[in-house]
Amino acid sequence: MEPGEKKQEAAVTKSKKSLETAGKAGSLLKAWYERVNTAKERGELTAWTMIFCPYDLLLSFDVLPVFIENYGPVCAAKQVATHFCEIAEGERFAKDTCSYLRIGLGYAEEYSRTGQVPETAPWGGIPKPDMMIGPSPVCDGRIKFLQAAQRYWDVPFCCYEALNMPFHIAAKAEHNEEIKKHYVKLYYEQLKNVLIPFLEKTTGKKFNKNKLSETLALDMEHQRFYHATNNLLKARPAPYGAQDSFAMCAPSLVCRGTQEAVDFYQQLYNEVKYRVDHKIGAVQDEKYRILWAWLPPWYAMSIFNHFETRKAVAVTQAYDIGKVPENIDLDNPLETIARKMYEGHWYGSGTMWTDRASRDLRFVQENGVDGIIVLQAESCRRFSMGYLHTVELLKEKSDVPILDLKSDMADKRFWSDEQIKADIDMFLEKIDDLRSHRK
Repeated sequence: MEPGEKKQEAAVTKSKKSLETAGKAGSLLKAWYERVNTAKERGELTAWTMIFCPYDLLLSFDVLPVFIENYGPVCAAKQVATHFCEIAEGERFAKDTCSYLRIGLGYAEEYSRTGQVPETAPWGGIPKPDMMIGPSPVCDGRIKFLQAAQRYWDVPFCCYEALNMPFHIAAKAEHNEEIKKHYVKLYYEQLKNVLIPFLEKTTGKKFNKNKLSETLALDMEHQRFYHATNNLLKARPAPYGAQDSFAMCAPSLVCRGTQEAVDFYQQLYNEVKYRVDHKIGAVQDEKYRILWAWLPPWYAMSIFNHFETRKAVAVTQAYDIGKVPENIDLDNPLETIARKMYEGHWYGSGTMWTDRASRDLRFVQENGVDGIIVLQAESCRRFSMGYLHTVELLKEKSDVPILDLKSDMADKRFWSDEQIKADIDMFLEKIDDLRSHRK
């Protein structure tokens, strides 16, 4: 379907959150964007980059990472994403290009053309970058975006390789120490021989191992609290819903490696632990627990309010960053980052979808999930590729129904609020019907 063909405008109502701390995530993000916009006043630089770039390393050089994928959801939530998408499309970027990247390209075009931050940009916008850094994992569109953005701003550009494993290698990597050593060594050499020399040349500063260790320690501390919080979601009733999860993931994606992120996630854990101990649920008299498997519609987060009207709670593990290794070697921070890069290899490997299906299946079994809803993002190639395989695996190995919704994560022209709500209602009725036949 072409954007805008038959779809209605998305509702602009915000989602109702259960957690007070999750509601504070926006303030933390706004403070971060204020920091990047005033970076030069403190002698800091900014880098446009993508998720899975070693932000710890950038921060150790006083380079603030600006993650384009994360500003896309902000624009979508503030209902200005369509404006930037249409600018990018006017520049002949295809409508099926990742909507996050179209937002970024439209933003860059308007900024470079007018010489100032676009008036519609939320939270003061994002600054013209001092450099661009392209990590290779996940999808090729991320590097291509930065290359395309250089038509607007000719700034130093670095692309380092964190090679995706071939399928037949990735399938056996988990239990093969030699494979792990090979890829950790490869990633380490890319950091040492490519990214660090680039940062030293661009910033005029030397690599500071002690400063990197300090940043890495903060990152690991926030991650421990975040993962511990996600584990509490197994409780009955569910202490929080997907709308809280999608809000509370933002500081981890945008400003990790900072004391502010550590403080946020410690406060978050304490609040959720209290709710679990006192059996305070996100939904009173929880009747259905639904796994929202993948990306949300950032422009229509109010859809999660609809679940509550049906005594249903949507939960998600889409941004769960996993358990932190017990032994973090802060004396060798560069090697530790290389190991972190390896542990995240499944994001770019051929087994991503088998692994994701296994994670979702395990979540269903451990959390008493009654059904699974998958939003197939029209413009996300990485999530669309292997999608049918993943759904078939879930159908084969679980006995819960699955609802397939087709829309987009940031482009609201693909969304119909009325139709989506009707689909969810019918899905919950299907769960009721299955329950009655099991009695």
